[in-house]
Amino acid sequence: MKFVLDACSIVAYLRDEPGASAVALALEDAGNECFAHSINLCEVFYDFHRASGLAEAMGALRDIALAGVVERNDMNRNCGTLPAR
Repeated sequence: MKFVLDACSIVAYLRDEPGASAVALALEDAGNECFAHSINLCEVFYDFHRASGLAEAMGALRDIALAGVVERNDMNRNCGTLPAR
């Protein structure tokens, strides 16, 4: 199964907040693929940087990559709900 993680779910997972177990289950199943868009990863970075500094922010991104989250950075207006101009 494929999962797309937003910033809130990633932060919950990294800080062991409510919802962390659901993210952990998705990550631990070898049959799953977990993705996060670069913009969401920027939000995670900002949240950790603001709370704890650069080293923690970099560590959060490292940890989520090591957990198996695949970064996506594509942006295509034609695949979403916004009409093409």
